[in-house]
Amino acid sequence: MQEEKGDTYITSKIINLERKFKLLERILNDEVSFSDLLLVRGFKYFSYFEPSKIDGSKLFNLLSKYYVRRFLADFFMFENVRKEDLNQLMTKWKIKNSTIQDLLDSRIVLMENDKFFRNPDIRDFSFIVESLIAFLLNKKFGIDSILNVKLKELSKGGDIDILGKWKLELIMIELKESPPNNVSLTELKLTFERFRSVSPDIFIFALDTTLSIKRNIIDNLTNLYKVNPQKIREGIYKISENSFVVTAKRDLLSNISYVLYEKIL
Repeated sequence: MQEEKGDTYITSKIINLERKFKLLERILNDEVSFSDLLLVRGFKYFSYFEPSKIDGSKLFNLLSKYYVRRFLADFFMFENVRKEDLNQLMTKWKIKNSTIQDLLDSRIVLMENDKFFRNPDIRDFSFIVESLIAFLLNKKFGIDSILNVKLKELSKGGDIDILGKWKLELIMIELKESPPNNVSLTELKLTFERFRSVSPDIFIFALDTTLSIKRNIIDNLTNLYKVNPQKIREGIYKISENSFVVTAKRDLLSNISYVLYEKIL
């Protein structure tokens, strides 16, 4: 994770160029696939899920709101929620009745016999946020995405939350909804070791929180990898030339967009 200098930097550039040339050979007649982007990195076998459909700007705008995502994160912890308990959650996150109606209309939340529960077709709350990010990537940048990607040859194990492809670029995004102090040092290290193993062109570690990450995330990364993170703007840290940490300060989706505008456009 150290900033690349001298021979190490040149070697890394050569490796990336070799990958690009291999991929260019494949796109003379066909578009580069996820299989192509992963194969040049040594990964032959993988599985994934397609993102859930985020239909229409109304649902996208609804889920783009931080307080709505926090409400849903709490709501999804329960099998069902009575009206009085729902009111408590609404008060906690300052949710309006109109927002609950929007969630019912979108069928993220269902109601029966005065009890509210999540749509059983939705895998989990994380998948909603991952699908939201995937929708953003496609809508703003034309980036195709796959979710919960398992790479058979990945030594560090675990799913990759989001992989995106744009021309010859592989984009990797890992997502955490928990507060920064709930991300253990071991979990943080595994996340960044997975990034180093996959070696995407761009890596974004996204924390859906407005809390400060300086002590629990940035300082830990500094100590683990002897890097010097740079604060690009509120909610965005540059860890190395192609890796970033973003939060929901300002806005999670805007911060992800900012990084991608800077790196691929």
